[in-house]
Amino acid sequence: ADTAVSMLPWAEIITTESGNDLPMPTNDDTGNTGEIIGENSAHTDDASGDLVFGSKTLKSFMYSSKVVRVPIQLIQDSAFNIESYLGNKLGERLGRKSNADFTTGAGTTLPFGIVTDARTGKTATATTAITYGELIDLMETLDASYHGTAKWMFSQTTRGALKKLVDDNSRPLFDYDAQGMGDTLLGKPIQLNNSMPAMTADLKPILFGDFSYYKIRIVRNSTFLVRFGEKYMNQAQVGFLAFSRMDGRLLDPSSGVSSAPVLALAMDDGV
Repeated sequence: ADTAVSMLPWAEIITTESGNDLPMPTNDDTGNTGEIIGENSAHTDDASGDLVFGSKTLKSFMYSSKVVRVPIQLIQDSAFNIESYLGNKLGERLGRKSNADFTTGAGTTLPFGIVTDARTGKTATATTAITYGELIDLMETLDASYHGTAKWMFSQTTRGALKKLVDDNSRPLFDYDAQGMGDTLLGKPIQLNNSMPAMTADLKPILFGDFSYYKIRIVRNSTFLVRFGEKYMNQAQVGFLAFSRMDGRLLDPSSGVSSAPVLALAMDDGV
């Protein structure tokens, strides 16, 4: 479990004891404020202050590493704990698969990935290139209430392209890590995710926002490693399998781009 979860550092992890459907509340309160009242004055108490709730449901898809067969001779002759090693490797398999789904999953038979759920805050004028001005437009479309915790998310390939961009004064947009704090883009941290789409027509290669609004649900916070001690003994092999039950969803309040916690920069469709 630790190996799989460690590959999902950008989202908020929720653990549950069971795998029943888990309704999660959504709400857009970005347009409301508090008030100042005078001495002996009444607080506002009408429908204008009520929260309007929606909901999205987290399921529990079964993720499997696929069965791995290991010769009994390797298990007996290894100088290290082969089962611990396999547990980490199979956990990495689960992490790679689930990260891809939590990024671009289409929903229904898969999780709804953060790219799938994210609203488009800006569309590039080109199909394979992004400009300085388009990045600024995306940033300024995100509601100010999310900027304090906002980050960028894109792939290593997209990062390479963005490192070549300069602002209107020919200064690089990237601020390189000088004090061990991580590279930043336009002053905001970067979350590298190689499951993000490429800069290709009609795709969404860049996200900007507060990624803690994407919730990953893991049942019992564990990846189970199963050992098949007898099934493959006719070939002198032992089988191993890891599995975990997970789902993910962006808790976007569904009130439009102006209040969305995560926005995407989409490429032109080329039509």
